[in-house]
Amino acid sequence: MLTAVRNNEKKTFSIALGGMIAALSVALMFLSALFQIAEFVFPALAGIFLICAVYEMGEGWAFLIFAAVSILSLLLPANKDATIYYIFFLGHYPIVKSFIERINNKVLKWAVKIVIFNVCAAGAFIISINLLGLTVNMMKYGNIGYILIALLLNVTFVIYDIAVSGLVVTYSNRIRKIIHRH
Repeated sequence: MLTAVRNNEKKTFSIALGGMIAALSVALMFLSALFQIAEFVFPALAGIFLICAVYEMGEGWAFLIFAAVSILSLLLPANKDATIYYIFFLGHYPIVKSFIERINNKVLKWAVKIVIFNVCAAGAFIISINLLGLTVNMMKYGNIGYILIALLLNVTFVIYDIAVSGLVVTYSNRIRKIIHRH
């Protein structure tokens, strides 16, 4: 009987927390339409909330929240570029990172991270050009322009990954204790 009550409490907690994370994430994505200068910031913040979902409910719930936020961001008046960034990388990366961090070999771990980032970035770039009509004014710089942008994006990704790792530690050591205080 006690196990059934605890299971119901956990399920209720997961649904409530999942709803709050999804609502906050959708609100951030909506703000991306109002403040287009922050079209990377809002999707990144929305994705960061999924750290909490991974810790408290597991990767399965986190992916469900990610899917719900992605669909709602496509349907609601959010900045479509920001939505693409969320869907292709910033939304799911905190979840995927939880799997990647289980790799014991540090070089392999970073190689996997870099490959995943570059595949996702290329996908977002292709979708942005072909579906959203993004115009790329890099032709005047030739291939060197694309190489410099790719290098800059990869450096930015490494910084982002390190920041997410710091947030995971902060959540695990501090914020989680506050959430579970009764």
